[in-house]
Amino acid sequence: MFTDIQSSIETVDVRTHYNAFKGDLMFTFYNTNKKYISVTSTFNVNLNDSRHLNVVSNINDLQYSIANQEIAILEPGNYIKGLRVGETELTITGEGIEKTVTIIVSEEQVVPVTPVNPTFDGLPLNMTLNVNEVYTYSISGQINTSDVIMDYDSSIISVNIENNTLTIGGISEGNANLTISYNGNTTNSSIRVVDNSGPDEPEEQIYYYITNLQLPNSLDMYVGETKQIVPIITPPTAIEPIV
Repeated sequence: MFTDIQSSIETVDVRTHYNAFKGDLMFTFYNTNKKYISVTSTFNVNLNDSRHLNVVSNINDLQYSIANQEIAILEPGNYIKGLRVGETELTITGEGIEKTVTIIVSEEQVVPVTPVNPTFDGLPLNMTLNVNEVYTYSISGQINTSDVIMDYDSSIISVNIENNTLTIGGISEGNANLTISYNGNTTNSSIRVVDNSGPDEPEEQIYYYITNLQLPNSLDMYVGETKQIVPIITPPTAIEPIV
């Protein structure tokens, strides 16, 4: 039925199609038998690193060959590992089709980190601490504690630097000047230590006075009988009411 149509179809790419007309009908034919290998033409990998190479193909048995295996090698799972800085070629073949990939092995670019010069500029010029209170200050940048020079009255405050953190503790009442010198910079802080603990305050006692007392107007009793009178006291929280 379609002999005259099929005879006019030429070989087309696997991802294209061919339209043929027969009267008022249009027939679309796809070439699904053409073999192909789809892969990048250039592949970059860092030295001593492995990267996956994505290969798409409808060929089951592909052959891989790297020209210079001192520069790069093929690992299981289509991973390319860089062994030495340079370039080489990977050839992929299958059923008469051949693809070439240029492999470029380079050293990983390390971005230098500019060191931060630690300072104590953020330390308050004046501060007040209670006895036994501790103030902490985080130092930006890595500091060498052996190069830090500190001058202060150790009977009033304690000062310590550990894990890039400066701690100042109040010891006793008084005023102390803290001077810190590091890398040619000097920082001063005036510290006042107070003792707000004081003696324990006595417990407050609250007294409620009787505002109303109700007793019965009359009471009937037999000779020799004893009865208890329970007054009604307002407020009920009155302390030691006297009746």
